[in-house]
Amino acid sequence: MDLFDSILEKANTPSMDDGKCFTESERLDNIKKLLLESNYVLLKDSGLSFIYQHKKHKKNKPVILLSCHIDSLYSKYHLCNFNETEILGTFDNSICNAALIYLMVKNKLPANAIIAFTGDEENECRGAKETIESIRDKYDFLWQNLELVIVLDITSEGYDNCPFTIENYFVRKNQTDNARLRFSSKDGFKDHLREKLTQQGHVKFIGEDADPDETWEYDKFDLNCFTFCFPARSHPDNDTTDVGYWMHDDKGMLIKKENTVKYPEALSTLLHGIMDDFEH
Repeated sequence: MDLFDSILEKANTPSMDDGKCFTESERLDNIKKLLLESNYVLLKDSGLSFIYQHKKHKKNKPVILLSCHIDSLYSKYHLCNFNETEILGTFDNSICNAALIYLMVKNKLPANAIIAFTGDEENECRGAKETIESIRDKYDFLWQNLELVIVLDITSEGYDNCPFTIENYFVRKNQTDNARLRFSSKDGFKDHLREKLTQQGHVKFIGEDADPDETWEYDKFDLNCFTFCFPARSHPDNDTTDVGYWMHDDKGMLIKKENTVKYPEALSTLLHGIMDDFEH
């Protein structure tokens, strides 16, 4: 079993909360163990938000927040090879958890990317709210330099031809004096992201038609944000059901094996491309 597969196995485990704290913490406990020997330390270790910072984080430098929900709605968890090209499993949102943890363990993210594993996304996104309020109220050196929030989540879009999609993109309306990422429109934001991903091929954007997620909460704090989504399709038994059903059904969903490599690679490329601009 390779590293990604072993991480996914530990991430694809029960994780529930009551809107205040986690009541089933197997996944959270596994995440903490997986990151014990990494270059990350916990800034916040309670409630519905668990925030990690890189040991080489540079203060007074631009910051990107990666937000990835770990709560889920399944009553049982599983994963297996479905055929030669696809994996079947309960992947909302364990597949994105695994991709992010993999990049953290392999030290493939910029040092000034901070990571939040959140709860309550499936209900009222209180984990996202707790994350950003904690950064704003307790970590001013992060808040004053926060340029962008990237949410990681599953999508029903782009399965046939995309290893990722970009959805729910919002632009900061009121610019601060020290802001580096400034966009006059959402189209300008899209062009910037597309340019950073030119080597990844076609980039599929979904705006107003995308399903709500944590970006809607981060947008309330007037931040540049978008969701970097992992494409999935329904279990064949659920082909006639709507996405809100099959995403959370215990039968699970299908993902492409090749995207377990392409998705984290694209995310790493995007982050380093954005951060490199800040250095020049």
